[in-house]
Amino acid sequence: MANELAAVLGELERIEATLGELAARKAHLEGVRDSLTQVGAVMGIEQLQRFVPAVRVHRAYGGRGFLVDWLRGLLQAAAPHWVDTRSMVALAEQEFDLTFPTYIQRDAYRKNTLGRALRKLLSQDLVERQHNPESTSSPGLWRWKWQAPAVEQLRAAADQEAS
Repeated sequence: MANELAAVLGELERIEATLGELAARKAHLEGVRDSLTQVGAVMGIEQLQRFVPAVRVHRAYGGRGFLVDWLRGLLQAAAPHWVDTRSMVALAEQEFDLTFPTYIQRDAYRKNTLGRALRKLLSQDLVERQHNPESTSSPGLWRWKWQAPAVEQLRAAADQEAS
């Protein structure tokens, strides 16, 4: 019972610290928003904030595009083998120090955030998927588009090595 109480007290301390950090970040961002609104007013676009949609930037990856770049490197390193999305989530948790309090949040990350990044690579014709995209019962299988060398290329390489 004492161990459980200690764990709860520690978690409450962590939450309080996080709330303090978030409050400071919120105050800073509100100041930035107000400054940008003032600049918009000077430029003659007073209502800019009404027309600009909110975008939730993922700071956890180090910047915009970092998750897609990380996935690109992961799949290239694994090529020509397939990598399942559950493994990708586990690796992303380690790489980006992500924590998911529940399996529901981990699954949502796999399907939404990771899936969106993989579909971006798919739209660029850089990766291929083996799974049925409509299936929800199993993890997705992805790999870097890997071209096996043609027989002629292998013969030419062997001839070069022989000489």
